[in-house]
Amino acid sequence: MRLGLAVRGCLSVLLAFTAAASGPATAQAQRTGERILAYHSDIRVHADGWITVRETIQVRSEAKEIRRGIYRDFPVRYAGRDRSRVIVPFQVVSVRRDGKREGFHTESHGKYQRVYMGRKGVFLRPGVYKYELTYRAGRMLGYFKGHDELYFNVTGNEWGFPIDAAAARVTLPKGVPAGKIRPEAYTGKKGKKGRAYRAAVDSSGRALFAATGPLSKGEGLTIVVTWPKGHVAEPALVQKIGYLLSDSGPVLAALLGLVVVGLYYLVVWSRVGRDPPKGVIIPLFEPPTGLCPASVRYILRMGFDRACFAASVIGLAVKDRLTIQEDDGGYTLVKKDGGDESSLTGGEKGALQQLFAGEGEIELDNANHARFRGATNGLKKVLAGQHKGKHFHANLKYFIPGVILSVLTIAAVGLISLVTERNPVVLFLCVWLSGWSVGCFLLVRQAILAWKKAGQAKGLGKVGKSGGAIGATIGAVMFCGAEVVVLGILAYMASIWLLPVLVLLGLANVRFQFLLKRPTVVGRRIMDAIEGFRMYLEVAERDTLSASRGPDKTPELFERYLPYAIALDVESQWAEKFADVLERAAAAPGGYQPAWYHGAAWGALGASSFASSFSGSFAGALSSASMAPGSSGGGGGSSGGGGGGGGGGGW
Repeated sequence: MRLGLAVRGCLSVLLAFTAAASGPATAQAQRTGERILAYHSDIRVHADGWITVRETIQVRSEAKEIRRGIYRDFPVRYAGRDRSRVIVPFQVVSVRRDGKREGFHTESHGKYQRVYMGRKGVFLRPGVYKYELTYRAGRMLGYFKGHDELYFNVTGNEWGFPIDAAAARVTLPKGVPAGKIRPEAYTGKKGKKGRAYRAAVDSSGRALFAATGPLSKGEGLTIVVTWPKGHVAEPALVQKIGYLLSDSGPVLAALLGLVVVGLYYLVVWSRVGRDPPKGVIIPLFEPPTGLCPASVRYILRMGFDRACFAASVIGLAVKDRLTIQEDDGGYTLVKKDGGDESSLTGGEKGALQQLFAGEGEIELDNANHARFRGATNGLKKVLAGQHKGKHFHANLKYFIPGVILSVLTIAAVGLISLVTERNPVVLFLCVWLSGWSVGCFLLVRQAILAWKKAGQAKGLGKVGKSGGAIGATIGAVMFCGAEVVVLGILAYMASIWLLPVLVLLGLANVRFQFLLKRPTVVGRRIMDAIEGFRMYLEVAERDTLSASRGPDKTPELFERYLPYAIALDVESQWAEKFADVLERAAAAPGGYQPAWYHGAAWGALGASSFASSFSGSFAGALSSASMAPGSSGGGGGSSGGGGGGGGGGGW
């Protein structure tokens, strides 16, 4: 740049700023309302990479919004180019009003540090006031291969007032050649590339900027100054490590926790979770000797759920120990005296005693929740005593440390955010998500299973199952929707990279909770037999590979193995195999209906539809009855770019 051109450019910029800064009376005469009459930013770039900024903000107050003073929002957290979090060091040096020291205080407001200029108990009279805010900030410079750069939003684009005049001056470290300094700017709303400005470099190497017109609400002045490398120190390795820890502390803590939890589970699984080899599965025409329906399900799942209890109660009905009466969608269990006690397992005997407790009948209502819950817990205890350790190892003692490590990881993420940003919300969200995510997983799994059963059902039973699946899906979507919203808030407040790490952490616990369970050698043989029996229950004779002919299909055989089919989730297929047999029996003189069930559903739905519809509704009624009343389960630049920015308002 030739000296004459440089001088003329500097004079133009200086005249523009002088007219803006020295003419508030003219601005007052022409424009009304509270506003910023002049905004000047004096920026000094230090050789260590920090900048010191003195903002001179002249405002007119009418005691409406500007009552005690003004506030300035300075962004202290950015999203980097890779969506990672960048934390900006920010220190207030001083605040003055009309040349005198002024009181101030700071507060965190999301990604901003808000500086309140003024005192809470001191109110201003209407008039014109000049505020000077001086602060230091780090990490404002860009270090590129051929040059260094200050890309800085001078005014910010979020002021609540229009700005009549805006200007800036940038002073670089000594030794930077004036001819090598390149000034550029942008004006307008965020993202715009307006050119309503003048810029020049004076003989002292200072870059001067001035907007050539007023800035409306939402508009700002952003400057870019570049200079040759070698005049400003780039961050040393130690500083970069410190920045990494500051920026990505929560993500690094979560990632480290994920690695520790994953390694722990892998080591433990290799030692105690490897399953014995699975045998060849062939169709079997009867269940393993001595196993009731609840035991069959308990062993195969290596755990207890509500279907175990439902299968046990239906098994008691089939064994002529109780009758299930259905009336207007409600169920009542009626005890039957007599019967062969030797045919009952220990779990079935205990459930029968707990349910009736000396009475003749019990309604499936949560008013009787204590008895149903007692019977459920009693059955669970008996099954655990019979099969845990003998047929499988749950290895819960190895799973709990993994859960504890995961909880500590989540706590560390929240605590680091609390320390680095003084923001307790992230800690709360992490704790909340740790529990809510488990609920979402269970609801999604329940919805998937419900649709699977709906696909297997036939006739009117399919309608009922589909309705239940739709309800389960709606519940899962609502819960997962809340999960997505909170995850989005967490990504905004912490880092977007935190989300996949926390999701993987949750999935690791869900997956290894199952993988750590290990059948014993004896248990594996029992499981093979159970799977062979399930193959017989669900596969039609024309589809089976077995050359052996199964037992004759009779209504008695259908009833005998229906509880097992319910326990193994193949009741629809089992009933479909007997549809023609049961229809002929129902059409015979005297008709046919199971002696253990009294209700209209049998005749209205038919055999196959009844089996799938009844099992689902009865299991749901049992589950509801066990709950206490009221409880439930569940490259270039633009205006607004670069460092700095924010905005402000009156208070």
